[in-house]
Amino acid sequence: MPRFMGHRQGAKGVRAIVEAAAERGLKCLTLFAFSEENWQRPPAEVKLLMGLFDKYLIKEKPLLAKENIRLVVTGDSSRLPKKTQDIIQDCTGHLAHNTGMILNLCVSYSGKNEIFEAAKKLGKMAHAKGDHDLNEVSMNDFESLLSTHPFGPVDLMIRTSGEKRISNFMLWQLAYAEFYFINTYWPDFQKSDFDDALKWYQFRDRRFGQVDQTSSKPGKPEWNQHAED
Repeated sequence: MPRFMGHRQGAKGVRAIVEAAAERGLKCLTLFAFSEENWQRPPAEVKLLMGLFDKYLIKEKPLLAKENIRLVVTGDSSRLPKKTQDIIQDCTGHLAHNTGMILNLCVSYSGKNEIFEAAKKLGKMAHAKGDHDLNEVSMNDFESLLSTHPFGPVDLMIRTSGEKRISNFMLWQLAYAEFYFINTYWPDFQKSDFDDALKWYQFRDRRFGQVDQTSSKPGKPEWNQHAED
């Protein structure tokens, strides 16, 4: 099938995963919808992807409002079509006061660019204050300048389609994330696949560079071994 069929099916699958994440109590779900590098794809494909994004936001706004989900769109929005920018502004504004799960859609996003822009902001701030000594700048100060602030670090990154690369996604926030790889393509990714990833994550030993203080660890259930296979 042509590639656009996969894009359309993938857009349909977003609703199921967003619903599953909200039902399971996640505080924040980030979906990598369109990378900065994706602008290099054929113009017809880019136009289709922008159209799918517009339709998704318009169609799902009532459901997101009903489920108390707050929508955030991260990335270089200046490169998006004016129509898309207007739709984003309308949807994010309409859902801004929701207090449930945050749905963060990365559109025209680059992890490298996010860090680079934060560094430039830090430099401009120091120059404006006439203080060129950055030794007093803390890690928290820098993180506050990231476009994803204050979401915090990523706990679990799920990579579909059998690919084993980060693809310029949230490079700073993934420092201690758990990486879950699955061969299933995104258009075929189901709630059951999402649950398998969450179960796998629950049995990860997250030490963050420290020594394990527990005397015993939970055994691997059958589904965990199956997921690794």
